[in-house]
This record gives sequence, C-alpha cells and structure tokens, in this order.
Amino acid sequence: MNSEESIKRRVGSILAEVEARGFDTVVFVNEIIGQNPSNFIYVSGSWGCGEEHTALILSRDKSTVILPHWGAPRMQERALYDHVIPIKQEKGHHIRAITEALERYHDAKRVCFDLSTDEGIEDRTNR
Repeated sequence: MNSEESIKRRVGSILAEVEARGFDTVVFVNEIIGQNPSNFIYVSGSWGCGEEHTALILSRDKSTVILPHWGAPRMQERALYDHVIPIKQEKGHHIRAITEALERYHDAKRVCFDLSTDEGIEDRTNR
C-alpha cells in the first residue's frame, strides 16, 4: 500500500470514530498533536511530524489543512486535502486560519478537537 492509500484508510478510521462519538468534524491542532501524535502523523504524512502552526480539519465531505506558507504549495500539489490555508508563523495567524477553516463547516456543536473531545465546542464555551 502506498502512503496516499494509507492516509485515506487512516482518515476513514478516524472519521468513523468521530461519527461514533456523535460529531461530524474533527480538528487536529499542533498543540494537541503533542498529546496524540499518531493520529496526526498518519493522516497528514511526514509533513506533520514536528511542524508548528499546523492544523488538520476533517469531515466526510471535505478536508482542510493549515500550515506555514513555505510548505503550502507542495501540499496543494499533492492534492490530498480539499483546501489548503497557508499562514505566516506569526502570533494570531494560526488561530485566525482555524477560525476561517471552521466557517466552511456548518454546525459548531458537531466539531470535536482531537479525539479527546467528549462534547461539542459550544457546550464547553457556554459554561
């Protein structure tokens, strides 16, 4: 099996788990990656290993990757993900890009972060 087939299989496995937990979308952020690196690396390929300012957002019908501008053209060429958002590695750019990416996904209550999320994003922020 080549790496792209492996990535597709891993994404399918992750999305099955996301749906089993009652969500539609999962977000992997570089801070979370340190806690659970295997998921991110398996679904992103080698570029995810050790990168800062990265995020990967997956759902059944679309995917978005956020990464430093210098790696974005190469990721776009690979065409593994539907949308690539290049960012500068400066304060605030990473979070703004994640916010921008999540606007493409419809229901904030159905978004989880990593696979450690037990409840929707609005449930946590409305406490």
